[in-house]
Amino acid sequence: MCKKVEGTPLSIMSNSSITPDNILDIKLKIGIDEFHATARKKRQITENERNRFRMGTAEEDYVMVTDINMEASRMGLEICVDTFESARNAILGGATRLELCSALSEGGLTPSVGFVARVRKLYTVYNYIQFYVMLRVRSGNFIYSREEMDIMLYDLKTIKDLKLADGFVFGALTKDREIDTLYCTEIILAAKPLPVTFHRAFDEIRQDPLETIQLLMSLGIRRILSSGREDTAEKGVNVLKMMHEHVKYPMSIMAGCGITPDNISYIKLKTGINEFHASARKKRQLTENERNRFRMGTAEEDSVMVTDVNTVRKMHKIIFPS
Repeated sequence: MCKKVEGTPLSIMSNSSITPDNILDIKLKIGIDEFHATARKKRQITENERNRFRMGTAEEDYVMVTDINMEASRMGLEICVDTFESARNAILGGATRLELCSALSEGGLTPSVGFVARVRKLYTVYNYIQFYVMLRVRSGNFIYSREEMDIMLYDLKTIKDLKLADGFVFGALTKDREIDTLYCTEIILAAKPLPVTFHRAFDEIRQDPLETIQLLMSLGIRRILSSGREDTAEKGVNVLKMMHEHVKYPMSIMAGCGITPDNISYIKLKTGINEFHASARKKRQLTENERNRFRMGTAEEDSVMVTDVNTVRKMHKIIFPS
């Protein structure tokens, strides 16, 4: 949406030095939702690309090119899903990114390749959606053995080679609850050029959050999912605000844990963050014919947790007001 001129079909679109660092501030201050930018950066040219002789007034050792990373908006609604039904509901509700997992009851684990491939087919209809794949070999802590890392690297390579993902979600810690820089670097290098989000393992770290951000930026992490080191993002708004103000492009902070239509506006206003992560799930009662005769695992037998279209839609309208 953009600012309408009363009594006319005209709208106002903001331009002039629009960047990822000021676009949210402009949006909040003047209410405009339509922007114009070049999003360009210098690209150094190689010796073979240069002219032998100077042509005009342009510099000869670089060209200005639109940067794909600057084009990517920092506004977003990411929904984590572990079933096809939830994935479809999230997209219909207005999610801009899906985090594809299995076993959300365990906090989210690496999904099967078949699940990722089938959900990815939705892209042919909804081609504005991004698909990020969780890399987490088991539930529990984020301290991994060499063997567990090898499993996750194999999963990453398989999914990347099949061109099924737009990015990956990962986090690894040492026994001292610090960033495992070796394992994180392995994942980042294996994922390139695809981006990597560092998940809520961030909230388990003992290091100062701002120092941790600097370390993750230096490693090449593109996004941090955090609740501000509290049980919920709503309780962690003070730390989230500090993190958001500290982070530098191209990294961004995404608020997650306990995000609902009832608190998303509060978190957005208190922190300045405009990128959110939620499951948006509700219980769906199973019919008599849908229930197992015998109990399987620890899940409830008379209901399943499914992403709710209306919940996603409400959150989308708050992030992207019409």
